[in-house]
Amino acid sequence: MIAPLGMSAATAAPQLDAGEKMTYIVQLRDTPIAAYQGGVSGIPATSPAPGQKLDMGSNATRAYSDYLADKQASALSAAGVSSDALVTSYDVAFNGFAVELTRSQLAGLNKNPDVVQVWEDEIRTADTVQTPDYLGLSGDGGVWDEYFGGYENAGDGIVVGVIDTGIDPLNPSFSDEGMSEAPEGFTCDPGEDYYAEFECNNKVIGARYYGAEYGNTIIPEEFVSARDYNGHGSHTAGTSAGNHGVDIEILGAHIGEGSGMAPKAHIAVYKGLWMTSDGNGSGTTAGLVQAIDDATADGVDVINYSISGSSTNIMGPDETAFLFAADAGIFVSTSAGNSGDTVGESSVAHNAPWTMTVAASTHNRGATNSVTLGDGTTFDGVGYGGPLEATELVNAVDIPAEGVDASEADLCATGAVDDEGAAGKVVVCTRGAYALVDKAAELIDSGAAGMVLINDPAGAGGQNAIIYGLPATHLLAEDGQVVKAYAATDGATAEISDTDNTPVNAPEMAAFSSYGPALAGNGDLLKPDITAPGVDVAAAYHASHDDPGVPTFNQISGTSMSAPHIAGLGALMKQEFPEWSPAAIKSAMMTSARQTDDSGAPIQRGGADASPLDYGAGEVQPAPSYNPGLIYDAGTQDWLNYACAIDQLDGCDEDIDASDLNYPSISIGALAGAQTVTRTVTNVGDAEATYTAEVEAPAGTTATVEPSTFTVAPGETATYELTLQVTTAPLGEYTFGAITWSDGAGHDVRSPIAVLPSAFAVDDEVAGEGVEGDVDVTVNAGVEGTASAGVEGLAEGSIETVPLEASDQYLDDGALDVTIPEGTSHLRLQTWDEDYDGIDLDLFFVDLATGQIVAQSAVGGSTEQIDVSDIPAGDYFLAIDWYDGAEGDTMDAYVTQYIVPAEDAGNLTVDPAEFEVAVGDQVDVNLAWTGLNPDSTYLGEVNWAMDGQAAGRTFLTVDTSADAEEPVVERWSGQEPDADRYGTAAVIAAEFGSATTAYVTTGEVYADALVGSAPAASGMRTQATPGGDAAPVLLVHQDSVPDVTSASLADLGVENIVILGGTSAVSEGVEAELAADYSVERISGSDRYETAAELAKLYTPGVEKVYVAVGQENETGLFADALSGAALAGAEGVPVLLTRTDEVPDATAEALEYLQAEEVVVLGGTAAVSEAVEQEIGADSRIGGKDRYATSAMVADAYEAGVANTLIASGRNWPDALAGASYAGTNGIPVLLTRPTDVPESISTKLDELSPERLVILGGTSAVSQDVEDALNEVFPF
Repeated sequence: MIAPLGMSAATAAPQLDAGEKMTYIVQLRDTPIAAYQGGVSGIPATSPAPGQKLDMGSNATRAYSDYLADKQASALSAAGVSSDALVTSYDVAFNGFAVELTRSQLAGLNKNPDVVQVWEDEIRTADTVQTPDYLGLSGDGGVWDEYFGGYENAGDGIVVGVIDTGIDPLNPSFSDEGMSEAPEGFTCDPGEDYYAEFECNNKVIGARYYGAEYGNTIIPEEFVSARDYNGHGSHTAGTSAGNHGVDIEILGAHIGEGSGMAPKAHIAVYKGLWMTSDGNGSGTTAGLVQAIDDATADGVDVINYSISGSSTNIMGPDETAFLFAADAGIFVSTSAGNSGDTVGESSVAHNAPWTMTVAASTHNRGATNSVTLGDGTTFDGVGYGGPLEATELVNAVDIPAEGVDASEADLCATGAVDDEGAAGKVVVCTRGAYALVDKAAELIDSGAAGMVLINDPAGAGGQNAIIYGLPATHLLAEDGQVVKAYAATDGATAEISDTDNTPVNAPEMAAFSSYGPALAGNGDLLKPDITAPGVDVAAAYHASHDDPGVPTFNQISGTSMSAPHIAGLGALMKQEFPEWSPAAIKSAMMTSARQTDDSGAPIQRGGADASPLDYGAGEVQPAPSYNPGLIYDAGTQDWLNYACAIDQLDGCDEDIDASDLNYPSISIGALAGAQTVTRTVTNVGDAEATYTAEVEAPAGTTATVEPSTFTVAPGETATYELTLQVTTAPLGEYTFGAITWSDGAGHDVRSPIAVLPSAFAVDDEVAGEGVEGDVDVTVNAGVEGTASAGVEGLAEGSIETVPLEASDQYLDDGALDVTIPEGTSHLRLQTWDEDYDGIDLDLFFVDLATGQIVAQSAVGGSTEQIDVSDIPAGDYFLAIDWYDGAEGDTMDAYVTQYIVPAEDAGNLTVDPAEFEVAVGDQVDVNLAWTGLNPDSTYLGEVNWAMDGQAAGRTFLTVDTSADAEEPVVERWSGQEPDADRYGTAAVIAAEFGSATTAYVTTGEVYADALVGSAPAASGMRTQATPGGDAAPVLLVHQDSVPDVTSASLADLGVENIVILGGTSAVSEGVEAELAADYSVERISGSDRYETAAELAKLYTPGVEKVYVAVGQENETGLFADALSGAALAGAEGVPVLLTRTDEVPDATAEALEYLQAEEVVVLGGTAAVSEAVEQEIGADSRIGGKDRYATSAMVADAYEAGVANTLIASGRNWPDALAGASYAGTNGIPVLLTRPTDVPESISTKLDELSPERLVILGGTSAVSQDVEDALNEVFPF
């Protein structure tokens, strides 16, 4: 498998607790079963031959599956991940697994060379009479009759896999009457329905579902089976392969008889989407990838995927799984998205070349009606439910419910319309913000007699004929404004006519249908590929929610409805041409599509001619696709080469231009001067044929094809080159054309051409590294003249922290104030997936003065970017929506902000800054920077001009983090003449900067210093000292104060001293000496156990926890457990008590009684603290390893990966480490122990998991040798 670029593995958020887990999808390097072509010793290839299906029962498949399972298990084991954490594993269309990981486990897994890519599990959502008549399938001479002997055989033996919200198996669209026997090998899971077990038949032959175990939320009303509660899945299944001649009635309105595209095809259901509380459908990628994997293993022929997808990434987990499904011969149809009237340009999703991306357009089933006002004026609309006689007419905006803003009433939001004001009246509602069916439901609940739905002049266009359950008509914006004005007058009335089903002119692009140019590939691949009916499509729906035994139907719109048309048509083509590849089927549909409507005029969008950016090749025409003459074929390696060409994959054998992918359309996202593209066609006819090219050059360009004629035998190929050159085309505006190959015998093989003429073809963005450096960009000239470059920036980025609290109100989770100064050229705001754990953030940049959204970024996940150029100075704010946060959850968001000035910052130069070019010239221009700060990021822009006129822009990002000083292992120890434990304590104390209070204890005995470290780190209040500020621990002799200690106390600005231990540890003379300059208090007992107990009294009873460690000083060095634990206790604000190995001192028992801790934790193994003592003190748990080093590592389990610092202390020569425990506790960092001459394996492993940013050895080389320091430097930073 080729390793993806630019797809860094998600890392855990800083707020994640050490034990908290998130679900990730992990891809491993070996190819999955569907694509394996051999290479593993002793295991033959498993990839099917063309026209064949996977043989999941073969010895080779079983052996390779076992091989992949072993590799997956090894990857998990190497990262220390238990098999219990495994959510699911994949091996057919995707090699990898979904798994719950902690931060440290994720870090370990990412270091495995067999791991290609890691994604956080994300949420995907659903994208949402007789179209067979409209598309020419039915009737005499139709496709069903011509190629299959009638609908009775159309789709026979073919299996359509539907990945969606499930299916209603009791709907007559899925009866198995007249169906052939189901093929073997499909699973029918009965589920755990509250209604009935799910039963398959010869129509619905397979049923699987992917529920809570895949991270999905299941509402109580849902069916825990493949049964459909939402309706979306039944509708897509019915559209693609529902039975023929099914009576369709919707809310009492008889629509007629309906049929799927392939009515005799079998259906296998994979329920990966689940009903949400707001009525939508959503599912995790973990479950959806499993569905794709299962569908491929089961042997489906076609997959319909009417589910959201990325507009920028073609190598996500579901798209990657589809790549290998297509490699196994499965035709995949995906929805283009429903953001055409919101996001708009470049909103098209599913931009991978191995799936068919389907836009939505109208069909010719008429549903026109009209509204006649009391003044006699009539306006034509679309809708159902009439006739309704003249009835009082009101505007919803004029009848808001109590406490509701009139703007919400105008939109007929749920609960926004006053019931009394609406009852018995026709109400005018404005389209926007809320689902149309929800608006109607609000009026029905209010007792309204009818609805006039009007488009917002600033909103979506188009009209939808929806059966709401009350008389309704939907008007265009201009007419709607007239109606709205009339409704505001006294005595206004309206009557709504009956519905006229006379066929209407079609198709017209749906306003909601997402369109290009595709962001993935920067326009070098035309998406969407094709359009199909997706407006007011009637088909099966969910069973009645009141009685699941009663089927229902519905008429809905969306690219979710157009995609299953193509899936069903693909099923028919698989039946007719079983050996054709998915690319061949796609090509046949695309090259035979039409670009005109029934009247012969160009297909329209919003009153203007639509373009290939809207519909790709055009509207599907099934009949000619069965005899395409030539096809543009492609396979896995071609697709991978394309992914490499657009920088979403690395390691391809062949370097191609993205526009040269062998595809049925031709697109160049930046045509400067001239460019030649190459295509290869295959003759799928049954005779040798001679084809001649007819080129419709895009306006303002010239086009030449070589050769212009070729002869090709059946099954053979021919290659041609098409050269496009800009002449008079306006720069920066798409222009369109086509190339059609004709043989004079009825084969006209048409490919659309879409090009964006550019003065320069130059990278939109380039990146560099280092505080100084350079990068070359190649300028391709599209015109003749003087080219020049100006510089703005570089501007240093700042990272802003934004507190978030999840709310059920959109755009109400957190905000960042942004002030744009005068002279700003560009603003960029970014967030990154790497900073979070599988969450979804959306960004909205808002003008504070107007409240208008200036720009937004709302794709799946947390990698979001907003760019705003030429932004006026003023106050703005960035609204951050935590899309999938549970109400009340809190976290911090991290936003990188760049404000680029409209001037040269003096740190970036361009060479040459001016140069002469002719059409077609290529000039290398050097961008060089200097004087940048290390460990930062910068953004600037180079503005290109031609003869003084703006011609383009290139952003430059520079990352200087690599120039940050390479971290090395540090050592804190006293220097001559204080190269001892006292000097080391002073060095550590200096790290505090300043301190009001210091703890002082003997440097000859360890115990007092260690147990005192916890309250010192926690800033505990004593009788004579203020609390709250952390205190360092300094060391003295029994009878004198070392000079280095005196100097440290003065440097720190200490005012209060707490002496730990009795006079045998720190003499009265030392106390008196200190009391001369400081306020002094002594805390002591008769021995170390009593001293620890006295310190424990600084804590309030009912503490969360208390640690108990051995206090005996013997040859085993058991003090080490207390050293590790004291740092953790200080961080947690809890005490440490000491015990003998086999006996609990009275003082310790009394302290435990006083503390009444919620949890008692023993530190060390049974050699340190016996089981008898553990039982006597009522310990709740023990942190103890096989030795002091393992115990130290186990204590450090409480710390998160990526900790700021970690201290390394000797596990044998303890004095140098005494003062470190307080510092560690204060800063919430661990202390790990090492042998003096080498690093124990348990410590090496723990350091790798912690991956600290800083690593510090405590003490001199007599405590921790230079060999240890050198060994740590070899692996640090981790």
